[in-house]
Amino acid sequence: MADLGSLSSKKNHILKVLGSPQVIRGDRSMSRSTAIIVPYPPEEEAEWDEMAHTLVGDLGAQGIDVSIANLYDIVLGILDDDGLYDEKVEIERTHGKARLIQELKGAADIELDIVPAIEEVIDDEAPQLIFLTGVGACHPFLRTSQLLEKLDDTIDVPVVVFYPGRYQRKENGTVPLEILNIPRGNAGGPFYQGRNVFDM
Repeated sequence: MADLGSLSSKKNHILKVLGSPQVIRGDRSMSRSTAIIVPYPPEEEAEWDEMAHTLVGDLGAQGIDVSIANLYDIVLGILDDDGLYDEKVEIERTHGKARLIQELKGAADIELDIVPAIEEVIDDEAPQLIFLTGVGACHPFLRTSQLLEKLDDTIDVPVVVFYPGRYQRKENGTVPLEILNIPRGNAGGPFYQGRNVFDM
């Protein structure tokens, strides 16, 4: 993994990687997946959300069209469209967050609701790259690995996931997605064969 230190160095590295022809054409030679994971410390959520928007502008200046799909906004939109938003807010108020999370697990289906919403963004905006943000806000009712596996099967646009947590190789050779830095085996994420942007 590249030792990039500062946020500006990380941004420059990401910009170089995402602007490369191999990424833009969705080259799968390095992995069965086109997804690129951008892991960052969860406590830096605000800085990395701003980074995602800045990168859209910087890549646009290079002639690369990028769209952002915020997963949390997508889930809220699905709830609103289904007339469930107020009901879920009331559940959280009266029964607490744990009950809300259980309710949300079945409210927005990855295959039936979330993937089509992302496909709609792609159809409307025809980007060359799509950024997925809002991942941490959807934990634990939306599993990033399951979503990426579905996207691998259904869309041709390279996906860049801004991921609040760890995605790095362990001593045993496994590479788990660890949302919010929660270790695998302690409610941490499953394995996913994407690419870490800082290893590219």
